[in-house]
Amino acid sequence: FEYQFWIYRANSDASAVALLENSETIATGSGKLNTSVYIQEGNIMVHPGGTWVDTNADIAVGVWTRVRMSFDMSSGDYGAYTLYIMPEGQAETEVWTGDLTTSARTVLNAIRFNPQGTTGGQTYIDDISLTIVPEPTAMMLLGLGSIGVLIGRKRHV
Repeated sequence: FEYQFWIYRANSDASAVALLENSETIATGSGKLNTSVYIQEGNIMVHPGGTWVDTNADIAVGVWTRVRMSFDMSSGDYGAYTLYIMPEGQAETEVWTGDLTTSARTVLNAIRFNPQGTTGGQTYIDDISLTIVPEPTAMMLLGLGSIGVLIGRKRHV
């Protein structure tokens, strides 16, 4: 699956965090999975497990920027994800990729956005979307099943 949103930082103090939550994080109050994105005064950090990691990428003030996270659940022990950004009018850029480090990644209950930073920071979020992308194996089985139905219909005609 993947999720994306547009973010606009109105001033240099603007910060926000996007958290993916599941039933475990909600019950324990930990509030974040290993797939959190923290935009701290423009600097983008990710939470791959245990600590925040600097991606060395920034979101400029006064520019709408798309942030997209794409997940591959068939990769590694628990899956992997890639973070992309795309400032308005520019090409999309991959800024970070890493492995998920927890099996809790299989249940997603919420995507939460929290303002962060100092008083007076203004951050705007728009066009949030979550897209379920079928795995290649599931698509292959769907295709084979469709072919089987068509062959079965031909025989009955």
